[in-house]
Amino acid sequence: SNKTKHYRYTKQEDLLLKNFDLCRRFCTKNKYPKYIFKTWGYVINYYIYQKRFKEALLQLRKYQELMRLEGDSYSISMYYYEVGNFYTVQQQNATALSYYLLALKYKTSEQLSIYTQIGYCYFILGNYLEAIRYTKKALSLCQSDVMRINPSMTLAKSYCLMGDEENAKKMISIVKRYQNENMTHVSFSNFYMMLYYYYSYIKKDKEKALEAALAAGTKDTP
Repeated sequence: SNKTKHYRYTKQEDLLLKNFDLCRRFCTKNKYPKYIFKTWGYVINYYIYQKRFKEALLQLRKYQELMRLEGDSYSISMYYYEVGNFYTVQQQNATALSYYLLALKYKTSEQLSIYTQIGYCYFILGNYLEAIRYTKKALSLCQSDVMRINPSMTLAKSYCLMGDEENAKKMISIVKRYQNENMTHVSFSNFYMMLYYYYSYIKKDKEKALEAALAAGTKDTP
């Protein structure tokens, strides 16, 4: 499973699929079906974020077939989570949100990821109170500053759009510290979009807001 995770995030498709196939055969032979699901999740996730939706959908359907026969609470939760990702990447955030909320109903070790995505969807949909509520839940489960970066940016942007200057300032200063200490883990576009919201809605500084918006558009996400 760790190898598969590594191949997914280093985008080594051939090794990802080869390792998944080995895992599936081993687990099927030794009657460990539930271990297949975690590894399979990385394959589905890879196709989703490569925007290869036909392949992602095919894998989701196959996953669902086995899940109905052999699935446990974790596998069902992960199914709904990946379907949520499938719609998030296509910017169908209301649909994505409904699947993430379903994913939470089943016992899983992936609550951090689910809470993060729910918070993000609520933010995009303009429900900032719920965005803050779920993002705080995600932050409470984070075990490192690197894990705290994206939830913290969602929180900062939500406070900005609610006009909550005190909390917005506090979160911006925390994110800036994370950026200084973990430069390669911070998405430049997300970081500058956060500053754009801050200068637009809190500071009302059009010049700095424009600078931040331009920076957000010119930097690639790592």
